[in-house]
Amino acid sequence: MTAGLRLMKKQCGKAERKLFDKLILGIERGSPLSQLFLAEGFPLLVYSLVVVGEANGDLAKSFYRLSDHYEAKLSFRRDVWNASFYPLLVCIASIVTAFFLLYVILPQFEVLYLQMGFPLPEDTQRLFRWAGSIRAILPWFVFSSFTVLLLLFFSRRKLPRMMKQTIAKILFLPFIKDIYRVVFSYRLVENLSLLLSSGLPILDVLQRMADVSLLPYERQTVEHIRAKILAGSTLSEALSAQPWVDIRVLLAIEIAEATGDLSAACEYVAGELSQELRNKSKRFIQLLEPSMLLFLGGVIGVITLAMILPMVELVQSIR
Repeated sequence: MTAGLRLMKKQCGKAERKLFDKLILGIERGSPLSQLFLAEGFPLLVYSLVVVGEANGDLAKSFYRLSDHYEAKLSFRRDVWNASFYPLLVCIASIVTAFFLLYVILPQFEVLYLQMGFPLPEDTQRLFRWAGSIRAILPWFVFSSFTVLLLLFFSRRKLPRMMKQTIAKILFLPFIKDIYRVVFSYRLVENLSLLLSSGLPILDVLQRMADVSLLPYERQTVEHIRAKILAGSTLSEALSAQPWVDIRVLLAIEIAEATGDLSAACEYVAGELSQELRNKSKRFIQLLEPSMLLFLGGVIGVITLAMILPMVELVQSIR
């Protein structure tokens, strides 16, 4: 174990080397690897599988499962980032264009028209008023945002709890609720598959899943499932009483209870739900990109028309 950690240490940076030094020192002093991981703030899912590996004497198998789990997670995030890179560039370009119009183009036209001394159309006057109001408010908005960020930074210990409470309320919105049902079901069956395949009994699996839940509502849901199983219900019956569980999970669990291969069924459904999440994220980004382009084009078009209209009226008056 220590030889492997020393070999990995040579391939890491300074921060990681300090971590490996702590792990090596702890193992040489007789501490279990799982406790060292827990003390260093590793995810509870990692801790749980390492505990199982230490108990059954097959740590390598636990690490293989964790490697597959985090590789799939990283692949999903990479796909989302690659798909959202171009819309992000469009968003940045929109912001830069808006600032350029607001602080460079519009003030120059406003001064030009004032010097010419003829009455401006109402739309152009309204545009200049709005631009002036935004220029007056924007510094205060930036200052307020910076102040809020500082407050969040200094209260960062309380921030996770505040964010979880806010997120829990957002999840009940109609459109987000449907997406979150798929997300929750995916995490549920993925963790079930991961922990069941390590040999843990279902009640222990659910207890560890409650410990690693991201949100309070998720923890309550898993605890309700565990309580129903303790009361004599089957896993499918316990899941059917939960509003956040996708119907495909229920069908797969019912089949697995009949065939006796619960871990494989959960792994299969996790793959299906993961693919659905990828498709949903890609569709959302594909819709977002043209929407941003239309919005940017509309804003520039309105401003351009408002700027050109006085010139058109001037030419017509000269004729």
